[in-house]
Amino acid sequence: MFENKKVIIFDMDGTLLDSVGLWNDTDRYLIETYGQKPAPALEVIGAERDKVTGRFRDAENPYLAYCEYLRRQYGCSISAEEIHAVRYRYAREALIHTVD
Repeated sequence: MFENKKVIIFDMDGTLLDSVGLWNDTDRYLIETYGQKPAPALEVIGAERDKVTGRFRDAENPYLAYCEYLRRQYGCSISAEEIHAVRYRYAREALIHTVD
């Protein structure tokens, strides 16, 4: 990912790169691929993620708790740990190949 890069800027709050859309698309992919229920609108997915990660903000890994939520809410056929791994693999690929 960092090959042929001369400068790396860390954008921790979404100022330079608004990644919310990427995460909404990633989560919709997970729901559609592994879930048993239809995926809701992207805005609903984002609101659910904010709500769940906020509720578990003091957990060791709030996003793993969110993946467990996805597993239960949408009847996903894989574990929360597998959802977490696929989620970051899918998002990483999108960041490398889609986002300028």
